[in-house]
Amino acid sequence: MGDHREKPSVYIAVEDNYKNSPLLNYLCYGLEEEGIPFKMINDSAKNLYSLAHQAAQASRLDVSLALGENNKVMIHHKKLDPNEPFFEKEISKEFQAKVIASNAARLVKGIPIRDIPLEIDQKNKSVSDILTDLDNFKSISKDAKNEKISNSEKEVDENRIKELTNYIYQKLKGIENK
Repeated sequence: MGDHREKPSVYIAVEDNYKNSPLLNYLCYGLEEEGIPFKMINDSAKNLYSLAHQAAQASRLDVSLALGENNKVMIHHKKLDPNEPFFEKEISKEFQAKVIASNAARLVKGIPIRDIPLEIDQKNKSVSDILTDLDNFKSISKDAKNEKISNSEKEVDENRIKELTNYIYQKLKGIENK
């Protein structure tokens, strides 16, 4: 049971190999954007299901997030069976982790959850958010250059940067014309 002197929080449980995962940061961002406090916990559970369930049991908000093997993210609730989380999905993109964490916060608030997009919807983002995405994307692309990646992956990266740059240009052009 959680310590009742602590601020009510969604607990985030992470398998040891994922403590430095960028996905973890985006889980935190998603909760922050919804105004829900969170606490990282260390647990000795043998699998991700147990880890997520134990975190939900410890949380005063009855909800937990868990990150583990194969970039699997789970949302668990205290009242659910340990092997049947509220939500689970293997993800590869940071923005998906952010939406999942936002959904955990929405579960706490009792409001409808959102779908998990496959791609970022640039049309509904602010210019500053897109610039941040572009900086992050360029940083990831630089890291990828140090690793061996296929030509098709490089083309996807370059096309994505062009797409983001074009969208920023169009957005700024629209602001200029107002």
